[in-house]
Amino acid sequence: QVVVVDMHQGNSVNRRPMKAEATLMNPAENIIALKGSTEGQTGHFVQVFNLDSKEKLGVHQASEQIVFWKWLWPRMLALVGEKDIYHWNLETSSSTPEKIFQRSGKLAEAGTQVISYAANSQMSWCLLTAISTQDQGKTIDGNMQLYSVEKKQQQMLEGHAGGFGNVLTADSEPPSGLFAFMERKVGSLQTKLHIMDVTKARVEGLPAPFKIQSEVAMPPEAQSDFAVALHLSEKHGVVFVVTKAGFAFMFDVATATMLVRTRVSQDTIFIS
Repeated sequence: QVVVVDMHQGNSVNRRPMKAEATLMNPAENIIALKGSTEGQTGHFVQVFNLDSKEKLGVHQASEQIVFWKWLWPRMLALVGEKDIYHWNLETSSSTPEKIFQRSGKLAEAGTQVISYAANSQMSWCLLTAISTQDQGKTIDGNMQLYSVEKKQQQMLEGHAGGFGNVLTADSEPPSGLFAFMERKVGSLQTKLHIMDVTKARVEGLPAPFKIQSEVAMPPEAQSDFAVALHLSEKHGVVFVVTKAGFAFMFDVATATMLVRTRVSQDTIFIS
């Protein structure tokens, strides 16, 4: 069964018999995505329904297992397969998922667990993040694949969390299309925050696109802690970072200065 609890309608509960193993509610509309397996098929199927209009928005039989999925926009669903990453635009019922890029480097290896996926508002940059371990879980390595859709080029980064946002970095200019990530190289406990404008082109004679970095002081009691999520706040011009050990950090975007570091949970955090 798929159970939907509507917290805006007096916590009403709606149960539907469906052969799905995972479900993903849309962040803006009463739309549900379902994922499951079909007998005789190697890959997952994905179905998307509008629960208000009772309309089926899309059905797709993937040729591979879908290991991670996320709503990028109200009508854009990202599907991360074992090999490839797809974007599915559900604005038209006839659309099918479009392959954007292929997992490579450490992110293509078996035993690597995808923990997040992000794209910028222009859909010109994508970021796939995964974790793995070489010592049965004593240390967790983070690897990221930053992909430029326009240039069809990628860059492999070492770290556990990153994200995009359009944020003001100067009073005299419009918001910058920023990419931020927490870098921690394999075998090192040194953590750095990098913030850079990836959408502004370099033009000779003009100031270089915004770019800044700073070293991040991890808590003394959790030196091996690492970021599991990074959120760029466009409204406040800050970077929020949440770590596995339960710490929340807040950084100023324009200077990469740490404003706050505080423990918010005694438990391990997996999602934020």
